[in-house]
Amino acid sequence: MEKQDKFGYFSKDGKEYILKNINTPRPWIHYLSNDKYCVLFSQSGNGFSFYKALHAFKVTYFSSETYTPTHPETGRFIYVRDNDTNKYWFLNPQVDDKHKNFRCHYGLGYVKIFAENNKISSEFRIFVPLEDPCEIWTIKLKNKDSKERSIDIFPYVQWYLSNYPSTFTDPQVYKRAYFNKKYNSIITYNFNPENLIEYGAFMTSSEKIKGYDCSKRAFIGCYGDIKRPSVLVNGENCHNTDAGAEPDIGVLQHRVILKPGSEKEINILIGVIHSEKEIPKYMRRYLSSKNKVEHEFKRLNEYWETVIKKVEINTPDKEFNDRINIWIKYQLHQTFRWTRGLDRGYRDVLQDIRGFIPLGYEKTKSLFLKTLEYQYKNGEAVRQWSEIGGPHDLRNYKDSPVWIPDTLVAYLKESGDFKILNKRIKFFDGGSASVYDHALRAVRNLFNNRGMHKMCYMGHGDWNDALNEIGRDGKGESVWLTVALCYAILKMKELAEFLKDNRVVKEMTRMYETLKRDINDNAWDGRWYIYAFNDYGKPIGSKSNLEGKIHLNVQTWAIFTKVAEGDRLKSCLDIIDNEMDNDVGPVLLKPSYTHYDSKIGRITGMLPGFFENGSIYSHGVSFKYKADLVAGRYTQAYKTFKKLMPSNSKNPPGHSSLEPFSCTNFYVGPDGKEKFGVSMYSWFTGSIAWFFSATLEDLFGIKPDFDGLLIEPHFPNGWKAYKVRRYFRGAFYDIDIRLEPSKQKNIIILDGKLQDSNKLPIFNDGKTHYVKVICGKGESLCQK
Repeated sequence: MEKQDKFGYFSKDGKEYILKNINTPRPWIHYLSNDKYCVLFSQSGNGFSFYKALHAFKVTYFSSETYTPTHPETGRFIYVRDNDTNKYWFLNPQVDDKHKNFRCHYGLGYVKIFAENNKISSEFRIFVPLEDPCEIWTIKLKNKDSKERSIDIFPYVQWYLSNYPSTFTDPQVYKRAYFNKKYNSIITYNFNPENLIEYGAFMTSSEKIKGYDCSKRAFIGCYGDIKRPSVLVNGENCHNTDAGAEPDIGVLQHRVILKPGSEKEINILIGVIHSEKEIPKYMRRYLSSKNKVEHEFKRLNEYWETVIKKVEINTPDKEFNDRINIWIKYQLHQTFRWTRGLDRGYRDVLQDIRGFIPLGYEKTKSLFLKTLEYQYKNGEAVRQWSEIGGPHDLRNYKDSPVWIPDTLVAYLKESGDFKILNKRIKFFDGGSASVYDHALRAVRNLFNNRGMHKMCYMGHGDWNDALNEIGRDGKGESVWLTVALCYAILKMKELAEFLKDNRVVKEMTRMYETLKRDINDNAWDGRWYIYAFNDYGKPIGSKSNLEGKIHLNVQTWAIFTKVAEGDRLKSCLDIIDNEMDNDVGPVLLKPSYTHYDSKIGRITGMLPGFFENGSIYSHGVSFKYKADLVAGRYTQAYKTFKKLMPSNSKNPPGHSSLEPFSCTNFYVGPDGKEKFGVSMYSWFTGSIAWFFSATLEDLFGIKPDFDGLLIEPHFPNGWKAYKVRRYFRGAFYDIDIRLEPSKQKNIIILDGKLQDSNKLPIFNDGKTHYVKVICGKGESLCQK
């Protein structure tokens, strides 16, 4: 990738972002996680950790309710003190520190920080191992002085151990922190009997310690702060304090003597426990010998190499390659693991699964089946379900089940696991049915519950959660949901055709044709599609509205479901291109709402240009990307993708504040005035799944099918060739695609043999098969 603004650059292989300027617009946060535990970590150590769910079980302290931890009091800090001079400094530098040779490497599952201060060079690395709810710090110091140095090192965290679900109760009342000499560990525990789980945490070291503190007041001081802890200011040793019903910390004091040119390495292990008897297990696993930590770090790197190699692209655009090959996959892992922070949003889970399937469909199966358990017998589904035993969100958001068919069909095409269709899954309100029947009930219920305009009822809301008052009395209708139902119906029709279920094929065909007609008869507003009708029959997203006249999603979905055709297709595209798009990407709606309207919802109370109210909402932009591709606008789609990425030169990280290795949830829209283009939330976004799957299937045209791998490649302007290597049902397909307009026809050569079909067979032989695709003048295979 090219150099990112004035802050840093990507490594040549694209697997690290190397930050050289610590003064970023806000702390740039990285997510380090496995399926149980997650650390958020910035270039200065800002961030926190959580167990199982971000907003439920915070392990270390976090003082904000947003997804982006920017509070300077939160984080992991390592103090270094010269015992001869009593000078002290942060090993992980803060923004106003005097340090030399600072670099922060954001990698796949880890962060490394390099710096030098007072002739002591340092390296810090933090990562989360693949399986256990732990984090490992490796601290390295080197004496670059000509004399011997006596150095103290103080790794520091502040514990939180939040209560859940009794979040309004002060967790300190139930907490006790102490040092266990046998385990060389600080242990903290939350004894709240109302918590869903009983849990604690520990902090231990690979080395003998000189002292410890569990009391924040003892170490920091009553009037001290993170940058001026009283122990360091006063040249003291730790006071060996325990803590109870007060802010508790973990700090382990180490003393090392460094001769000139010598080095010292210390490994710190922090983790979640349910009993202190678990600590020896983790110590044996990670700290029992010098090479244990490096072995785990090697395993982590090997895992990410395997993920990258599942699907790899090579196009003329290296930034595009690295984004798809590396960082979108990495972000997909975070959304797949943590959804949006607490409960499993029904639509969120299904879309995250949909995107993750090519990277490991085996991991998605159990989560998909679990999601079906929160569907009702009538075909509806809950809004969110709790995986950690908390209360479920039972609000009647009507769109929840509409996402089932697309995810099911994608899973079947990738896996060939057709037995799953007959597997019986229970319903949330009792009884059970086959997976196939679950999906059919979803579309039948939506089709059979429509209002006076023949559009699907909206209930508490649809994809746009903030339009939450349109259907509060049960009469409001969503045009977007009706179009989305068309998409789900087309997926079920495709599946039924493969299964030779002719009755369902006819049923789905009738449903789709009926809805397409009704949408065009009742929801076309002259130049674009209306978004919804409220309980009083008034249109929302109409030329008759003063605000919120045009909504993006209903236009884009009408395009890729083929509901919009001919002049209406052209009109929708013109509206998006000429009235909604800008240098950062198309807005979700226009113009933004500026006055609260109780008949529309909380969206009208939001600041103009923020969140759903007129922002450049990444999820909506990914739908536009899909629409461009289905409409054959490959160059426009490519430009849309590039606009939204942090590498957009017209909205660089210096302005957007977005981490260069992440995709944002949204950018503030033009109606946000001076904040136009600023990223408010990064990492958690449903757009990643859509960008990934649409790129592979609709741009490159490498499409898993029920009985083979389809090849239907496309080219943005300026591209003459690209390669895709993809794992599919037990074999790798190495596909070389070239545009040669001089050729009179399209050609596919598989393992040296000319093919008469663009559907490649399933090999399942563990080998690599070589495919050469030449796109000539023929229209049946390749398009530009």
